[in-house]
Formats: sequence, C-alpha cells, structure tokens
Amino acid sequence: MLKDTILMGHSQGGTFPLEAALIDPAGIRGLVLVEPGTCPASYTDQQLRVLAKIPILVVFGDHLKDAPTGIRHMEYWQIPFDACQAFIKRVNGAGGSAEMLFPPDRGIRGNSHMIMQDKNNLQIADLILDWIKTKTSRRNR
Repeated sequence: MLKDTILMGHSQGGTFPLEAALIDPAGIRGLVLVEPGTCPASYTDQQLRVLAKIPILVVFGDHLKDAPTGIRHMEYWQIPFDACQAFIKRVNGAGGSAEMLFPPDRGIRGNSHMIMQDKNNLQIADLILDWIKTKTSRRNR
C-alpha cells in the first residue's frame, strides 16, 4: 500500500503514474510526468475527476523542435507537449491542480529529453522538489 507517495514517470513510461492513480489513488500525494511520450486525450470525465484529486506536474525541456535520430517529423516533441497542455487544461477544468514546468518560461535553457542528465539537472530537480513541497503537502491540498 502506498502512503504519501509521489509517482514519477519519464518518456514512454511518463503516463504510468496516471495509470497507477486511476487503478488506486489511495496514498498518492502527487504525480510528476517528465517528458511523457504523450498525455492521453482519451480519459473519460470520471477518470479526470479521479486525477483532479492529485496534484500533477508535467515537465518538458526546451527542445520541442528536435526529433530523435531516424525520425523525420521536425516538431516531434511539440506534439506531446501540446497534448499535455490540453490534458492539463482538462484536469484543471475538472477542479484539479495540474501544471506545466517548461524551463524556458523561467529563462532556463539547454534541456534535452534526458532532462535529468543535463548539466543543469540539479536546477531542474530543485524546481521539481519545490513543486512537490508547495503543491503536495497536506496543508496545501
């Protein structure tokens, strides 16, 4: 059984925290999705109401126009970024607290898909930890 847990997923596993919360949200204090491959648009209103009870942070680096080797689509990461923006809007519309951490909005640049391995990874980690402290403490929910 989970107790006061923050679930985090990255890339193709980026939505696993959402799926886990939909199976059983008990004990989950927050969800952090780092560069998820997508944010599902297919969630029902009932599923969104479940997710709306848990603070959600979605994190993207500043390489939205880059494509992985062998993929020709020039805006590869822009597609999941846009899907996650729409997802955040839906969760918040259901009464939730979801937000995007996009470092360029804070003047922070140089982050790849592997944001946790970039030179400024500690700066990004501090932003995530600040969000956890601010948004997921019991008194702030």
